[in-house]
Amino acid sequence: MDFGKILDEWDGQKGKKKTKQSQAHREMEKWLDANPPVQESHNQDDLIHENAKLAERRKALRQLRPQDSLDLHGTRLKDVYSSVDTFLRASHNNGYKKVLIIHGKGNHSRNGPVLLDAVGHALQRHPLAGEMGFSHRKNGGRGATWVIIR
Repeated sequence: MDFGKILDEWDGQKGKKKTKQSQAHREMEKWLDANPPVQESHNQDDLIHENAKLAERRKALRQLRPQDSLDLHGTRLKDVYSSVDTFLRASHNNGYKKVLIIHGKGNHSRNGPVLLDAVGHALQRHPLAGEMGFSHRKNGGRGATWVIIR
C-alpha cells in the first residue's frame, strides 16, 4: 500500500473531505510515477575509472597555459575584488578554462604582499574560481596565481 492510500484512509476515518495536502500528495505521486528516479549503479571498477578520469582532467588543466591574464599592479586594495570578479566572469563567458592573475610578490610594498592576500581572499570566495596555485617561476612564481575556471 502506498502512502497516498494510507493518507486517504486516515482522512476517511476521520470523516473529513480530501484535504489540499492529500491532493498535493496524490499529484506528487503521479509525477513520481511518470518521472521515476534514475538508479545509478556504481561498482568499484566504475568508481576507480571515474576517479582516474577526473585526476587526468585535473592534471591536464594544471598543465594548460593560461588563456588570459589580469595584471593588478597599481590596483587599489578596495578595487581588487571587483576587478577579479569582472575578470573571472568575462573569462567564464569566453569559455576559458585557466587564467592568470598577476598581483606581484609584495617585495616593494611597505605593508607586505597586500594584493597577494586580497586576491587569495577574493578567489576563495568566488563561485567561478576552482583550483588555484602559484604560477611557474618563469611566469612570475609567487607573484601570479593561476585559476581554473568552474
